[in-house]
Amino acid sequence: MNIAKEATRQFRIQQWAKIIQDKNQSGLTVKEYCEKNNLTRDTYFYWAKIVKEDALRSLPVQRFVELPSAPVPASVTPDPAAVPSELRIQIRDVSVIVTDSTSPALLSRTLGVIRNAL
Repeated sequence: MNIAKEATRQFRIQQWAKIIQDKNQSGLTVKEYCEKNNLTRDTYFYWAKIVKEDALRSLPVQRFVELPSAPVPASVTPDPAAVPSELRIQIRDVSVIVTDSTSPALLSRTLGVIRNAL
């Protein structure tokens, strides 16, 4: 994409980001806001998608690496009742704590919600 087209695209994304923010602060539904501001819903949703994709592209990429588990020395036998097994996942301001008793279905649904929110 040439520089002029990219500059125009970024300008329109900024304009639409302001429009979407204004709509969110207005308390109106998309339909009401679009009617009041002479916009089509299709155009609103098209640019909402573009603004979201642009925002996601600007986030830093997080990569995950699987770490090998450390072997437990044969002389040490952890007591499961004394040492609860716990995994903490922190994504921005969302914290998820997973324990041995966490349902796999609940964990799957929770991670799906977080993934769709990002």
